Amino acid sequence: MRKPIPSLYLRFRQPDGKQSSYCRAIYDGKSRLRPFWCLVRGTEEHHPEATYHQRTKRNGKEAWESLGTDPAAALDKATVGKSVDTCTQELAAQRTPPEPVVTTDSYRMDAEVKTYLSNVEKLAPKTHAAYKLTLALFLQSCSRIFVHQVTKQDLQASCITFPAGTTVHQVEAARA
Repeated sequence: MRKPIPSLYLRFRQPDGKQSSYCRAIYDGKSRLRPFWCLVRGTEEHHPEATYHQRTKRNGKEAWESLGTDPAAALDKATVGKSVDTCTQELAAQRTPPEPVVTTDSYRMDAEVKTYLSNVEKLAPKTHAAYKLTLALFLQSCSRIFVHQVTKQDLQASCITFPAGTTVHQVEAARA
């Protein structure tokens, strides 16, 4: 995979003593930097007195960063170096997990329980009754409205255990 070519610019003193605008540096056919060559108004010019610059962001604003007069060092800085703000923002973005998005098309708990129970109706009647009871008890204990809001802690808090051999009818009779 080829490395991306950094956007380097040259700036130099013009013959009349004024500072030139930032002129894009020129690369050869093999993506190598041509030292001190730049495009000035569409024509290639050689300026050995020029300094290299790069456009970077500082505190959220675009700024010009001077990279010095050495072409190799400027290319290394531009290729490897990132501004401190950019690194800080990238690290902050990696540390903070994205917030879950609540939309109107989210899955509601009660609707999903109905859908699930309709899908398991084909199972044995005792199994279906046990699933129905367990999900009803879970919905009573869980205050979440949408499925994506349910956490592991919600499931552990509503952990329902029945003694071995207990039937659904016994549990329903004990609840009443």
